[in-house]
Amino acid sequence: MGLAIKVYEAFRDEPQKAQVLSEVVDILESRTAIGGNVATRDALEIMKLHLQKEMEQLRREIEQVRRDVEQIRAELKVDLAATRTSLVKWVAGMLLAQTGVVVPLVALFR
Repeated sequence: MGLAIKVYEAFRDEPQKAQVLSEVVDILESRTAIGGNVATRDALEIMKLHLQKEMEQLRREIEQVRRDVEQIRAELKVDLAATRTSLVKWVAGMLLAQTGVVVPLVALFR
């Protein structure tokens, strides 16, 4: 209502215009009040910058997670290669041990 009074006083010498303008300003003010919080351009720009900052931070975090996953994959490949080597050694050892047991048994039954 404050702006409506100021408009009315500014056009006091023309009462009809003053009345119409003050009513229009009053209606606009009431609509703005009903709508709740009205964002200003500055507030929107601040929010935009804040969201851009958050998005950039999330991008960095995603990149860090990707690097971590790649590092884990590389470590798993090394571990699998070591496990494969160990398994081959054990199988070869077991084959030799079985051969060492089977050959005397075959010789015994001849």
